[in-house]
Amino acid sequence: MKYGVLRQTNPAYKPDLWTELDDLYVGGFQILDGAKKYIPRQIGESEERYKERLSLASYLNYLGMIVDAYASNLFAQEPVVAPLEGSDGGDAMASTPDAFWKEFADDANLRGDSFSKLLRCVFTTAALKERSLVGCDFPSPVNQAQTRAEEAITAATRACGFLLSSNGVNGGIA
Repeated sequence: MKYGVLRQTNPAYKPDLWTELDDLYVGGFQILDGAKKYIPRQIGESEERYKERLSLASYLNYLGMIVDAYASNLFAQEPVVAPLEGSDGGDAMASTPDAFWKEFADDANLRGDSFSKLLRCVFTTAALKERSLVGCDFPSPVNQAQTRAEEAITAATRACGFLLSSNGVNGGIA
């Protein structure tokens, strides 16, 4: 593939806007550290007065409160992760058909975060950036399993979900 093709950027990608929205969502020290970006210096204002005004700045995090309120209402009831009715549960090697789904619901990213937490992060990212991507992958097997039983023991058939953010992969889910 040519380098020019790899350097192309989607017109929907807006890194400056997304960084600003992240700052406004998180608030606190993150926004106060970058206060110069959001509080311009007035015409004729001395450097000393500008620094004083920056030090007195505060931010009421309405954006974070509104997005979190929507997420709280949406996830007031935990989503249920279960196989489609009438199916065998998808994993014939599990001790019960629901074992796979319970394990995935409790640990969706193989780092201890529930599927509900993953979905909540997806919703929050989509609310801020108008889009969110979720990846689902299988771990790379260290050794090729010879049988389905070996696959089950080594968790080679265990899917892992993760949120793809504008800053890279957020596998840990913040």
